[in-house]
Amino acid sequence: MDSSGSTTSDEAKVKVACIQMQIYIACADRVGTERGQPFEGQSLIVGHTGWPVAGPASRDEEEILVADVALGEARRARNWNAFNQVLRDRRSDLYDEMLGSSIKRGWY
Repeated sequence: MDSSGSTTSDEAKVKVACIQMQIYIACADRVGTERGQPFEGQSLIVGHTGWPVAGPASRDEEEILVADVALGEARRARNWNAFNQVLRDRRSDLYDEMLGSSIKRGWY
């Protein structure tokens, strides 16, 4: 969040990515200035639902963020029901060759 309390564009991008991929993301940044480069701080941990579970941290004070995360819950959230399973329903036959992948999927 910026000083007015509104969400920054970087924070919004992370929230959307968490929702899309059903994962947790920890965004870490420094505070202060190094070699003339200012750093924004405001580290953040976002849950698979897109809501922050820790942070944002301070813009100008060093902080350590800690959060409890339920990785199993995030994995289960990918399976909406027996007919909609995000990982199983990927069309890897369309892009595996392009990526040079020969991995046999099926663990999910």
